[in-house]
Order: sequence, then C-alpha cells, then structure tokens
Amino acid sequence: MNAVAIEVDHEIPRRDIDFALGDKNDPDWFGGDSYRSAFCDALSVFFPPGERFFIRSVAHYLPQLEAYPKLRQEIRGFMGQEALHTREHEAYNQRLREMGYPVDGMEQRAVDELAMVKSPLHQLAFTVALEHLTATLAHIVLRDGQVFSEAPEAYRELWTWHCLEEMEHKGVAFDVYRIVTAEMSGWQRYALRCMALLLATLDIHRTLVINMRDILKTRGIFSWRAMFRMIWRYGVFSPGYYRRALPYFVSYFIPGFDPWKAGKDDDVAKPWQRHFNRRVKGSENV
Repeated sequence: MNAVAIEVDHEIPRRDIDFALGDKNDPDWFGGDSYRSAFCDALSVFFPPGERFFIRSVAHYLPQLEAYPKLRQEIRGFMGQEALHTREHEAYNQRLREMGYPVDGMEQRAVDELAMVKSPLHQLAFTVALEHLTATLAHIVLRDGQVFSEAPEAYRELWTWHCLEEMEHKGVAFDVYRIVTAEMSGWQRYALRCMALLLATLDIHRTLVINMRDILKTRGIFSWRAMFRMIWRYGVFSPGYYRRALPYFVSYFIPGFDPWKAGKDDDVAKPWQRHFNRRVKGSENV
C-alpha cells in the first residue's frame, strides 16, 4: 500500500452521557408538531444499524493501518463515539417501541438497505458518504442553534450531543478511504465516493419517509399532503434547513474535498464541547 500523507491531530473524546429518554412518551415532543417529531424518531431508528455498519466498515481496515498510529487512535475515538450513539438511540428506540410503533420492522428496513452494500471497499465508501450526511445534519444544528429550541431539554441535549460528535469525527472514515484507495486513480476514487453519496442520500431519505409513514399511520394521522408541506417548509422554504445546508452538502463533489476543512465549524463546536465536557464531569457549573 502506498504511503499517504494525512493530517491527524483531532481530539475525538468519548463522552459517556445518559440522556434518560426512557420516561418520555409524548409523540409530539418536537414543538407539538407530529411530523417533525416523526422525522427525528424515524432518524433515530436508523442510527443503531447505521452506527454498527460504520464501525465495522472502518474496523475492517485497521490491520492495514499499522503505519498510521495517530489515525488508529482517532479510529478508536470514532468507534467509541459511535458505540455510545448506538446505546443512546437504542434506549430512544425502545421508548418508541413501548409507544406501539413498529420499530423492529423499521429497523430491519435499514439493516436490509445497508446489507445490499457487499464489498468492504464499497462499505467504506458508503460510510464516508453517510458520515458526510450526518456531518451535514450537524452543520445545520450547530450553526443555526435554534433547530431544537422547541424540543424538551432531554431531546435537545441528545440530538445536539450527537451532532457535535459527528462533527468531531467527520473526517476519520474519509482518511481511511484515502489510504486504502491510494493505488486507484484519482478519478476512480472520486467517482466511487460521489456515487456512494448519491445512492446513500436517496436510500436514507427513502427509508426515512417510509418509516415516518409507519409511525404516523400507527397513530392514524398520516397524510401525504401534510408530509410534503413539512418537507417544503422545513427543508426548502422557511426555515429551509436543507436549502441552507446545500452548499455544505455539495462541497463533497469538489475534487480535493477535505471534510476536516468543510464548513469551518470549529468555532461553532467549541461552546458545545465545553457544555458536554462539563456534563461528563457531572457538573453544569464548572
């Protein structure tokens, strides 16, 4: 394997925080909005199989990275953060299951989608792509600061913590990809990662819409008109989160893209890093 020069000096701490969502049973927790609540709930269902997929995809290449001890340390931080995300979203999803939602079938849908990606290299490329999607979510949430302002504190803290840590490790899988594809041509590497992002974006949003439908049908309130109205308002018009995050998302398609430099989000992350580091220490007043 050809040696690849990469910059590895990123702190990726493992913050073990229990967000205690187990006693929350309000289906309209997100500002009284059933559809926004269902969107986040459906996203939570995706995360445990998704995070396990990310960990397996990167861990597969650890034996090939002996020459990169600092990157291996970052990978351990990445896997530690993802494992804790899995734990917290499993608790979140158990609450959804107890509320009567068909969580097992919804989760299996995500498992089946990910299982269609067969080769280790393609799995890594999809991990890189999905990490960019989660970093895009993090960019929206942390830059805006008001996305979860109408949510109860436990939900607001959980989602903000998750977004912060996605931002902190957003380039780890990409660095692994650069190393293991070093013998491919530049255009082959570029085409593979871009195709993976296009397919991953379509697949995850299709799964999210279907899972939202299942949640809302369980409650007897599903309507395609209301679904498209929510997508138009929150995705496109006002506040238009997807529209506002579009430059960040499409930056991935620029040759030479580096996730560590995308978005210039370090200053945005610092207040949240201090906040959640205090939570780990058990004090909000440090």
